[in-house]
Amino acid sequence: MPVLSPNNELNAFSILMNNSRKLLLFQHCTEYNGHNQLFNEIIELFQSQKVGWMDGTYNTIGKLFLNRITDTLWYIDPHLSTLNARSYHLPILFTQLKTYRDGKVYNKSYHTSYHKKNPLLQQKLSHLSSSLELSIGQLWANDDIWNQVMPAILILVENLKKYAKYLITTATA
Repeated sequence: MPVLSPNNELNAFSILMNNSRKLLLFQHCTEYNGHNQLFNEIIELFQSQKVGWMDGTYNTIGKLFLNRITDTLWYIDPHLSTLNARSYHLPILFTQLKTYRDGKVYNKSYHTSYHKKNPLLQQKLSHLSSSLELSIGQLWANDDIWNQVMPAILILVENLKKYAKYLITTATA
């Protein structure tokens, strides 16, 4: 609640204090490709969930977390049907991303270009899940405003780990 001066005007201190309590997200980036589009749609998803960071942490911790989620979803995007076939489903929160709701994919070049189609790699999945765990292990992730989002992140991390373990067992069999 803003503090008003005796003549009912906001003072500079109360404006600064109110602004320091606002939840902020990193700004949208220019969409040159599907990766940028995914990044922007994650920001929109988080805005709809009313989550963010206070002070300047959105520009450091927040940006790093957004990049980690984007990189993870970008990597598994071409392989979602494989993951689904093995019951490692994308958490419902992420199925709400606009492109997925429209029945499309982000990494279109994976399917349309002539490069070698690489399978999911155990090391890469482990790296991505570990990087997400580093982010959600921080204090901000325990804030109540993240209660709608964190379960989906935890499911995503768990599915990445389980599929990485599955890849190890099938490689040794």
